[in-house]
Amino acid sequence: MTPGLPVTSISAVAGHSTQMLISNELPWAAPKNALCINLTEDADLRYWTQCLACSPHELLDAVQAVGISVTDLSAHLKRHSVSAASR
Repeated sequence: MTPGLPVTSISAVAGHSTQMLISNELPWAAPKNALCINLTEDADLRYWTQCLACSPHELLDAVQAVGISVTDLSAHLKRHSVSAASR
């Protein structure tokens, strides 16, 4: 943790523990709900595509397949990225 920067949220995403810090250098801010994705908020969409390493289109497809749970989406996107890489 960087001294002087307050922690806004600590969450587990894709099996990794992450700390989101308030900083003018971050292009996106942590969402209000770290467990579910809100696709109606542009900032949340940017945040989750960065955290889950996917495109907005891939994220929307994943939400249609498994719902808005971050845990379910992360697992789904991992499975599909592994199967796409092995082709």
